[in-house]
Amino acid sequence: MRGAAFLVLFLAIGLLPSPQFTSYAASDDIVRTVTFETAFGTSTYVETITIPRQTLSYWRSASHPPTVIEYSAENYAMNFSFYLDFVSVSSIAISVASVAQLGEEDVADTILSLVQNVGYVLSDYSFQHTLYPVETLAHGGVCDDLSVLYASMMTALGFRVIFLWYPEQWDLGGSKISHVSVAVHLTSRPEHSAGGIWYFTHEGLDYYTAETTGQGWRLGDLPESLRGQKPYVEEAKPPSTHSTATEIITSTTTRYDYEVMETVSITTLFGYLIVAIVVAALGYEVGRRKTRPPITPPPRETVYTKYCRDCGARIPHSANYCIACGAKQTV
Repeated sequence: MRGAAFLVLFLAIGLLPSPQFTSYAASDDIVRTVTFETAFGTSTYVETITIPRQTLSYWRSASHPPTVIEYSAENYAMNFSFYLDFVSVSSIAISVASVAQLGEEDVADTILSLVQNVGYVLSDYSFQHTLYPVETLAHGGVCDDLSVLYASMMTALGFRVIFLWYPEQWDLGGSKISHVSVAVHLTSRPEHSAGGIWYFTHEGLDYYTAETTGQGWRLGDLPESLRGQKPYVEEAKPPSTHSTATEIITSTTTRYDYEVMETVSITTLFGYLIVAIVVAALGYEVGRRKTRPPITPPPRETVYTKYCRDCGARIPHSANYCIACGAKQTV
């Protein structure tokens, strides 16, 4: 029984699927999964973004003019709005904003979390050019690229946004470079910043700061190195001269808990069931043997060695009386 059970167990284990490494053919589309937080950090979701290669090529080949023109030491012209593209990112903005259920501040912080997690990526291309939102979504970017992406998504949702340009504020390898961030107008003061509420008043409206580089910044937060500085301001107004690519990017939102769950195939479940049955059978057999009552030998047969002298009946050798007639016997 035990040998047969172990044989069945061996065969059952052989039926279990072994780990498989699936290889996928290279796709023309770029698919990215970006984790972000909502409800002020209490919930986590994953956005799966699909960018057609044709769309990325379109924006990559588009004109990339300078975003800041210096006329004099104190006179600059800003042109970050040229890179705004709310059409291509509108579906992502709507998808991400749909999970923010706690008002406009939650929407602004949720979109900000997504942009922060797209990734700060410094490359020769991103250093030399401001990127369009599609380019940043595909490969990440630096401060101006992430700010343009955030401003595009927020304007797609109907928010008013301004660009903030801080000249010569960040040290990079011994040289000063400028920094770009944004600020968003809300109808009420935000309440979930890390420390203090920082804002700028532009044309009679209060715009609350939004830092797109790094993670964990919320609306109203401002890096300490930028406090007390007076940035140049440009209102984010999407240009009407942009034509769009033939294919726009798409995305889907998934709750993070579901994203990390593993799926089990029917074959795997069947294999596990067989193993469970065999193990249960072995356990029953072992338990049955341990609880089985001890086997007692049968009683020995009485040995008869003499006969009654009166009736002749066969009686045990040690008996003093005849079992049949009761006559007294002598040893």
